[in-house]
Amino acid sequence: MRLRNLVGNWSNNCASNIRQLPSMTDARHLNRPSSNRSLSRCTLRFMFCAAASLILLTATSTAQQATIPGKFYEYQIMAATGQIPTNATSALSGMGDGPSINSNGLVAFVGQFASGGEGVVVAGPSLAPKLISFAPSANRFFGRAVRIDDLSQVVASDRVSGAPPVYFGRLWDANNFGFFTTLLRGNA
Repeated sequence: MRLRNLVGNWSNNCASNIRQLPSMTDARHLNRPSSNRSLSRCTLRFMFCAAASLILLTATSTAQQATIPGKFYEYQIMAATGQIPTNATSALSGMGDGPSINSNGLVAFVGQFASGGEGVVVAGPSLAPKLISFAPSANRFFGRAVRIDDLSQVVASDRVSGAPPVYFGRLWDANNFGFFTTLLRGNA
């Protein structure tokens, strides 16, 4: 039964778990079995991720740098579809699903462009979206996720089509357009 509570049908359990959320601050919550606490935490994480995704998906170019107050955090829109990043010739039409943020608030993500192709984009509270990788092209594809560190270095992988395709792992400098160090190279 415990496994069913944890892994069971999410849609059937979701409404009852949301009704249990206010009891998390109640002292009686501490006496409940750990599976209920874990499920409530999972529900909270799901709700947080869903809200964050909704903010990113519903952003428009007119809502640039808008601050959305939250209970514990402030949400700020760093980039939006329809926006043309610095160093790019085309508007963003989508974003990868693995963005990264450093302790300075700088966000890195894979941007998909209306003209076709992809590139690595960074944005921050005081930095408009900026393309830091190669200009988007139809034969270069980036991985779904990137990672940025506190030195504003972004690790990303890309693939250049061909027979065979060539794969790269690169360390991009977010402060200098097009500047990178090749970490690895290979082909299939």
